[in-house]
Amino acid sequence: MANIIRDECGSAAVCLPGGFQARRSYARLSISRVDMTATPEPFGVDLNVPGETELPDGRRIVISEHGGRPEQWPEASSMEGVFDAAAVGTCLRARSLRGGDRMAVLGMRGTKKISDLLVDEKVPVDERAGLVCITDCTDTILWLPGLRMSRDAAITQSTTSYYRVRLTRHGRGTDGS
Repeated sequence: MANIIRDECGSAAVCLPGGFQARRSYARLSISRVDMTATPEPFGVDLNVPGETELPDGRRIVISEHGGRPEQWPEASSMEGVFDAAAVGTCLRARSLRGGDRMAVLGMRGTKKISDLLVDEKVPVDERAGLVCITDCTDTILWLPGLRMSRDAAITQSTTSYYRVRLTRHGRGTDGS
């Protein structure tokens, strides 16, 4: 256990007697009982565009359509995103992350592995399985709620209408209340 405390890398874990686990995730050390049923099942859900869709874990995605361009932009770390409606069409999906996923991150060249993005953003390992991504019908990742937007459906000078997409937490508002 002393090794995971001293180790310089981002995350580490060790099994302890009695079904417990010590986990260090960046600067945080936690000891908890291991729950083997806690890993969510992979899923994929077609979203109602515009409309509201409930995800298998009880969270909801609400999509509204608006004319013009947004007057205010959501923060990159928020649970709200905006997409050019013409670039997306009416087909959006929510799904769990998969190994090998890549994204064309807004403001960057090329694509980036989602696993690398999660490390860069210091997302704790035990939270990654519960993340959701929003894709178009070709399975191009457009948004990682709370983390990053893709340039593939970004608002541009020629945008004439857009979707505002909100991910709510288990039947609550975007702020968790």
